[in-house]
Formats: sequence, structure tokens, C-alpha cells
Amino acid sequence: MIDLIVVGGGPVGLMTAIRARLRGLDVTVVEQRSGTIDKACGEGLMPDALMQLQSVGVDPEGFDFFGIRYISKGNAAQARFRSGPGRGVRRLVLHAAMYERAQELGVVMVTERVDKITQGEGWIEAGDLRARYLVGADGLHSNVRRI
Repeated sequence: MIDLIVVGGGPVGLMTAIRARLRGLDVTVVEQRSGTIDKACGEGLMPDALMQLQSVGVDPEGFDFFGIRYISKGNAAQARFRSGPGRGVRRLVLHAAMYERAQELGVVMVTERVDKITQGEGWIEAGDLRARYLVGADGLHSNVRRI
């Protein structure tokens, strides 16, 4: 039996899978889209996010930045980071780096949509897969949450 099914293969799902695999769990990620996933969001990693990625062996290419500035209606607020740089990273580059690391660690990737979840004594099924645990990391319009 699989230890963990992660439904959703975006950054949150992949980080969950990578961390679980590093702890020795057998992990399968189920994502309905194949390949590298592009979305118009998440292209700036703050220092802590970059450190967390690096701690699990993911170091995506990009451009380091050392502070942040917010501008609104003629007002501005800015500050330098105290704990190291952040990094501007294209979403495609981030996803590819995380996906590659998950595969290096032996995370199984399944391309399908989860439309049914069944829970029993000590197990849970998502589609045709059975595991001890399930994490729904399938985003804002989560199908897992609705089922």
C-alpha cells in the first residue's frame, strides 16, 4: 500500500511529496495535467521560501533580489531582506525544478483526475489508488474538498 497520495502536482503538492519522500514514505502525486504546469502567479520567492526549497535540494534558476518595494497611489514602502536574498523565478522553471527533484527521489507521478474518494479503516482511496494518507493540494478550486 502507498503511504501517501498527494492530489495536485503544483508547488505545494510537489513540496509535500518531496518532504514526505525525504522522510521515507512511499508517495504518489496525482495531477490531472501532464508536464510542467504554467500559471500566472508565484514568480517571486521570498527568502524563506528559497531557503526551504534549497533545504530539500531544489535550487531553481532565476534572479536574486535583496529587498521589496510596494507602490500604491504615489506612496511607497520598501525594505531590504535581513535573512538573505529572494529570487525571481519563472513559474515554469520552479515547477520543472521541483518535478525533477520529486522524480529523483522516487515520487510516482500519475496523470489523472480524482473524481472519487473512499475512506475505510486505515486506508483511503483516490481514484484507483489506495494509501494510508491523502493530502489535497489541488488549489483554490479544489476537487478533493468538494468530494
